This record gives sequence, structure tokens and C-alpha cells, in this order.
Amino acid sequence: MALDQGKDVAQATATGASAIHVKNLGKSFKLYDRPSALLRELITGRKHHAEYHALTGVSFDVGHGEVVGVLGRNGAGKSTLLKIVAGVLDHDEGDIKVNGRVAALLELGSGFSPEYTGRNNVLFGGMCLGMKKEEVLAKMDSIIEFAELGDVIDQPFKTYSSGMKARLTFATAISVDAEILIIDEALSVGDALFAEKCFKRIKEIAESGATIFFVTHSLGQIYELCDRAILLDRGKLLCDGLPRYVGHEYETLLARDRSKTAGKTLQETVLSRGLIKQEQADKLDAYVRVISLVDEDGFEATTLHYGERYKVMIQVQFNKHLPRAGVSFRVETPSGMTVFGDATAFHEVELSGAAGQTGHYAFSFRNVLAPGNYLVGGGVVELIEDAFNVLHVVRGNTLLTATGRPVTGMVDLGCEFEEVKKQTDNG
Repeated sequence: MALDQGKDVAQATATGASAIHVKNLGKSFKLYDRPSALLRELITGRKHHAEYHALTGVSFDVGHGEVVGVLGRNGAGKSTLLKIVAGVLDHDEGDIKVNGRVAALLELGSGFSPEYTGRNNVLFGGMCLGMKKEEVLAKMDSIIEFAELGDVIDQPFKTYSSGMKARLTFATAISVDAEILIIDEALSVGDALFAEKCFKRIKEIAESGATIFFVTHSLGQIYELCDRAILLDRGKLLCDGLPRYVGHEYETLLARDRSKTAGKTLQETVLSRGLIKQEQADKLDAYVRVISLVDEDGFEATTLHYGERYKVMIQVQFNKHLPRAGVSFRVETPSGMTVFGDATAFHEVELSGAAGQTGHYAFSFRNVLAPGNYLVGGGVVELIEDAFNVLHVVRGNTLLTATGRPVTGMVDLGCEFEEVKKQTDNG
């Protein structure tokens, strides 16, 4: 069944048609345990494969100008759904209609030639997205400026890092004047500062009246951007409604997963994450080995609920005897703005460690962060008289999503409202 992608948005709106209409959508994939099984199936005509149902009976509508986010655990069918809506993957069952000019950000970096320069890839990529050559050339400078790749834009694409490739393809895709923007987990490209820049651009597109249909694992993005949310699980639509209702259902699913792994806490070290090399760590007097955040039961937490207590856990590896040392942590926005920080020095506490020892420390707090995404980092210092020497700092090591009611700013002080008095002009 071919994707029915309408051309006349004005007519579609006038007739009450949705921007995206999906009814009883189904998609299956054939799974073969070995390559020869496919050959046997072709020769004998007998079935030698298993059926994997990526989507089953999915139905929903997205109105013009609506921003809808898709949530779901890994393997829920989110990417398959977006590829079908974008028209790059056929469906097996049901109907789908898309009314409007579509720009899709699916697998960032795919479709660009490694041999072409960044500039030529922007030109051909923009034309593949439906723009005319003159239109792409007119937008070329703004695309390069947004991607922040002016110094390397005329170098071969194969010389770019994965982050640079993602930034260029993202900047190219969002330059299309589309009525419908489809995004598959592309709001975290590049470093934290560029990710914040991308998020702001998506907000601007949403405020301009475009329809946005996107996949994310961030509840903060769902709450801040979306009019509605959809939750998929094992290929089926679990719920469809207001962002906070769907977000709650999503958190419930994740909580069930966490209960199955009770007793497990974050063991991944700063070394294994590639944030510091072993030879560099060995040269330091002390370094942060692990930094994580856990709930009151000691389980790793990536979603912070308002009012609940959490601990920032820091492990420090001492390579040298330090009679006076200290640790600290900091919560930042993705753009690098400090929201809060604390240190042992503020508690008038001094630590010590012998060579070869690992120190385990914890800062506890009650969450009052406003809904959104935050980064947590930490550091270790050596205290020297009334000053300190910074030995090692890890910035933006752990990504967190805070949930709660909408507020202005970065913290929720728990304000309550009451109408004190009504008074007429004559008293």
C-alpha cells in the first residue's frame, strides 16, 4: 500500500482532513535464523522464517499545526512508525494519509555521500528533500552557520566526526519550509550547547504553525513542546492523550522494568565511558571514577520526580596520599547554565585518601527542579591551606529528566495560589 501524501494543504484543511491520518496500521518483518533459510524458502516454497510484528493495529490522527510526541521503550516500534509516516518504508496493513509538504529527520548522516564535500552534500541533500537548487543555494550560508561548520564545509564529508555529520544533516533538514516535520530522536545531536540550539529551533518551527511528529525518550521535551503524546509498547498503541497523562504511563512502564533489575546500580565508570583515558587517569593524584544519581532505594535514576529525595553518588580513585581533599557536584542545563552545586567545603568537611583507595561519597537533596533536561557532573580537589587545587572535573556526565507541573524558570518553589479578596470600585 503506497503512502498517500497530499499536495494541497489548504484544501485538506478546508475539508477537515488531518495532517497525518493513520488507521489500523500494521508492519511485520521476516526473521531468518541463517542466510540459507531464505534460499530454502525460495526453493521449497515452505516457510522458514519467524514473523516479527513491529506495529499492530495502530490508529491515530495528527491535526494541522499540532505537535505530537511518540514515547516508548526500545523496540516499541517508534522508528518504524516514523519511517512509514515519512514514506521511506511501506506498511503491510491499514491506511495512512499525509497531507502536506514533509521534511523528515530520521537517521542523521545517512544519505550524504562520504566523498562529497559538506557544501555539496547540503546542495544535493536539500534537493532530495524537495527544495530547488536555487532555494538551497540561497539558504546555504544560514545552513552552514547553524551547523557551525564554516571552517570545514569544503572538506570531504568522510573526514567529519559523527557529531559534525549529524549537525550538518540536521541543519539541512530543518531549512526546508515544510508543513509537516518528522523527527526521530534528533534533538540531542552534537554537544550539549548545540543540542539546546536544535531544541530552540524546533520550538520556533512549532510556534510558526507547522505540524511536528517526533520520537524522543525525554519527558522534558514532551512536556515543553507537545500538545499531545502517544505511547507505543511492543508495536501497539498503549495510550494517546495529554502529555502528562501519557508521560505518567511511560514512567510506569519504565518503573516495571526497573523492578525487574532490582539490586542493580550504575557500575559504568568514567573510564569505560571514554571520558578519560587510563594513561591520563594514572597521572592524576586523584580522579572521579564514577558519578551517578540514585533514588532512596539505591536504584539508578534518570527521571526525577518533584518533591522526592535523591543522592548524587561520587566515587574517587586516589593515586596518591591526600591528607586534605574535597568533592563537589553541579547540576547544569544542556546549554551549560549552572542551576545548583554543592561541595564538601560548604559543609566544612575535609576528606582524605591513601594511594590505591577508592572513596565513596554521597550528596542528598530533595528535587525542586522545573520540568526539563539537566546534566550532572562532579569533581575532586586537593585542599592547600586556604585554597584548593582542582585535580579532576567531569562535566555533563549524567543526563536527567525532571518532571512536575509547568513553571517559569528552573526551580519549583512549591507555590500555592488563593484568591484573597474581591472588591468592587465602591468598596
